[in-house]
Amino acid sequence: MEPISEYDIAELWINLTQAFGQRFTSSYGEQDNGVWLEMLRDFTRIELGQGFKIMLSHFKQQERERKEVWPPNVKEFYLYCCDIFKYHGLASPRAAYDEAQYNISGGWHWSHPTIFYATVCMNDPFIKNDDFHTKLKFYKKYYLMTLQLHLTGRLPMLPASEKCDEILSGLKLN
Repeated sequence: MEPISEYDIAELWINLTQAFGQRFTSSYGEQDNGVWLEMLRDFTRIELGQGFKIMLSHFKQQERERKEVWPPNVKEFYLYCCDIFKYHGLASPRAAYDEAQYNISGGWHWSHPTIFYATVCMNDPFIKNDDFHTKLKFYKKYYLMTLQLHLTGRLPMLPASEKCDEILSGLKLN
């Protein structure tokens, strides 16, 4: 999961232009001048796509049809992308990481299968020896992958608690 590129912003531009028409292009131009790319650079394609869907869901269909909706500026769109976990009723990546650490240490409360499976993915010897920020970055990557599986109905349910313990034995995030 790489950060977005100029191509991704161009694709977003097309989507925003289709959603808002002339209101978008008259406000922000025919293409990004670099501001949107710079502001959204740390997001992935998944976060960008989900942010777009969340943005559209905030506008009523009738408002869009009557052209009463104005396009978001880059700061507003940034906030839509930040809200993807909250929108789907999930913990933020940092809170999910903290939950994973707690559960690996002997606690037992997985609030959602995405957190459990992202934790299983972290069982990588190269990640275990990295600093906290690197681990959190990798955890977010796996968390986004499991979120995508969840949204498409391809994420399995949580296994029984005994099986979770067996799967996670020996796994250390900190």
